[in-house]
Amino acid sequence: MVSSLPLAEDPPDFLDAAFGIVGYIDGFPNVFAKSNAHWRFGVDGLAYCAAYPVAWNTAQVGFVRGLCLGSVATRPGYEGLGHASCAIKAALHAADERGIDAVFLFAQGAKARLYEKAGFRKIGCDAFLYLHSDAQGVGSRANARALRSQHANLTAKGFGKSRTFFESETRLLGEDLLAKRLWCASVRLAEPSMSLLGWGEFRTLLAIPDMRVRWVEKREEGIVALCFLGKGPDFDNVLHGLSAVSVSDALFLLGESVLKDSDTTATLLLDGSEAALGKAFVVARGDDVQLMVRARAEIEALFRSKNVRIRGLHSS
Repeated sequence: MVSSLPLAEDPPDFLDAAFGIVGYIDGFPNVFAKSNAHWRFGVDGLAYCAAYPVAWNTAQVGFVRGLCLGSVATRPGYEGLGHASCAIKAALHAADERGIDAVFLFAQGAKARLYEKAGFRKIGCDAFLYLHSDAQGVGSRANARALRSQHANLTAKGFGKSRTFFESETRLLGEDLLAKRLWCASVRLAEPSMSLLGWGEFRTLLAIPDMRVRWVEKREEGIVALCFLGKGPDFDNVLHGLSAVSVSDALFLLGESVLKDSDTTATLLLDGSEAALGKAFVVARGDDVQLMVRARAEIEALFRSKNVRIRGLHSS
């Protein structure tokens, strides 16, 4: 039997084991907030999924309601019996009943086929670019060498003298002036087709436990590049949300980050907005992360045209 899972009940006891992460739920305060209790679905204690509603304001079709589907898990020992599919169908049924325009998610490899059976279609592709030589991803050593070489060249050209690297735990920023400067920079540096984070969404992002922000400032120009590190336990060492004035500024920020975390296996979550940056690295097919959407034809077309982007909550 499929049922919603109110927050008042104990969370499923198999999520940590299913994802191999201790304290999995604690790492996603937005998804598992009380306000999202009606977006959680369980199947007889054997499967589970949770969702997180978002919204876009588009010039093409007006207001678009979206739903990010994730945390799909099956109790270990009960995989392959269709329980997760039932949880997904329950979430999609609820989305239809509540007027959601588009349901989206990210998937890799065989897992993508599970969602295809539920009507999702691949509309884009992200990539995890491994930047450290001790990473296990395909091309990681080549990427590490390339980044170190490019960073050394930039430093030799004087980037290090005109730009300064900074880092802060986001929980320390609160709503002070620096937080607002970083938010303004993220909006200013975003590509025209990229969704922009509103101040409210940006504050929510900053509240994620153990999240850090890194940025580079240039004299008289202010913030010229920024990125985030961490986004919940399964993104603990992932650099993401990268935006910069130029590819060179992005490479300088990445190089400074790698130097700072020489003992950490960090990756970069790269999407279409950094296509030029992606050309500087090795992107292997096995590193691809598919962006999948189930939506009306006109909404799907917006995703394909990149007039609606997943990274933020608003679009042009």
